[in-house]
Parts: sequence; C-alpha cells; structure tokens
Amino acid sequence: MKMVNLQKEIKEEKFVLTAEKFEAYQHVDLTNDFMFKHCFPYKEILKPLLEEVWNKEIGEIVEVIPDHHIQPTQEHRSIFCDLYVKDSLGDIYILEMQKNIRKELHRRSICYQAISIFDQCTSKRASEEKHEYDSVARCYIVFLCCFDVSKIFQNIKFPCLEEVPKAIYRSDSMMFVNIKNYALIENERLQELFKFILHSDTSLHASWYVVQLLWEKVREIRRKESMAE
Repeated sequence: MKMVNLQKEIKEEKFVLTAEKFEAYQHVDLTNDFMFKHCFPYKEILKPLLEEVWNKEIGEIVEVIPDHHIQPTQEHRSIFCDLYVKDSLGDIYILEMQKNIRKELHRRSICYQAISIFDQCTSKRASEEKHEYDSVARCYIVFLCCFDVSKIFQNIKFPCLEEVPKAIYRSDSMMFVNIKNYALIENERLQELFKFILHSDTSLHASWYVVQLLWEKVREIRRKESMAE
C-alpha cells in the first residue's frame, strides 16, 4: 500500500483512520481480541492446531463460530466463547484468548463445558433425534493466557493432571497455558505457535505450516484499511 494512500484520512461518524493509526495497527499481535477472532477461525488452521494441543486425532471440523453466544433457554445463564468448534464426532472445542488476569478460570471452564454440552443435548431433544448417553459430546477447552496460570489447579487433585511447570496445566478436557513461557515447552510446534501469537508483527520463519498460514492471515487483515477501523 502506497504512503500516499496512508496520508488520506478515512472519516466516518466516530472514527478517523490516520497514517499513524494505520502504522500502529501493523504491530497489533494475535493476543488482540479482534485479530484472534479473525485469524484463527479456519478449518485448515484449527484442525491441526487442536490435534497438536490435545495430542490426539479429532474428527473433521464441521462448524466454527467466532464470538459464539450460547444460552439454552432464556432462564439459563449464557456464555460467550472466543472460538467455538465442533467436529464430525460431535465433540466441542473452545479456544479462548485471555490477555488480562481473570479470577476463577477453572470455574469458568466448568461453566463453559456444562452449558455447551447441555445446549447440545437439549437441541437433540428439540429435533426429536434419538440421543444415547454414549453419543453425548465431550467439550475440550483451552485458555491461552498471558499471565501465570500455575495456581489454577492449586487446591484441586485430578486423576490425570499433567503439567509443564510455569507453562501448561491440564486435565483430560481443560488446559491453561501461559504462552509467555513458550520456551519451557518441549513441543517445537507449540513453541512456534505461542511465540507467534505474542510476536505477530514479525516473520518468524516458522517451520510449522500452521504458523505460516496464520502469518498469511495476519498480513491479509493488516492490508485492509477497513479492518483497522
């Protein structure tokens, strides 16, 4: 994009995009809510990413909804998920970016899982489909955090709790990651991924194709002045 175009101000009701603002926009990383929800919701990115994070094969992705609102009925509590993913096996994957410190992430995860599964079960009944217990979805949730997550499981004992000290803490269906400590993780693909999320303004010459795809999405969005608004 030529500088002559950047010098023009795009004026709307409450926003003026100047060259300085557009330049600052070029350094916004993937921890930003807008960038996260616009760069990640692609099947070719999410399927290998989720398989690497959970270290297992998942079904084909059939549904991806950014900023997904779930409220089974008006009487029930509602939730908003950054990225809501469903695969061909019926399982649900929720991916959350948490830039600022929030309390009760563990309880929040339980709430997200419970409401997501309940919503699916009630939808099955509403459509009069046969619904056996062995077909009830599992819900996997990952919080990608920019702060210490080591105390989330502090007073809770899980039968299969795994951890990478100061970096990853997980049960069989919940995971909390301090992406700032990516260097402590042995998995090189996840290292590249978390590093790129934090430093998305730099081409990292990543070897994992998923990070390369993300880099293309980031560049594509940054080229659009309308997105910067």
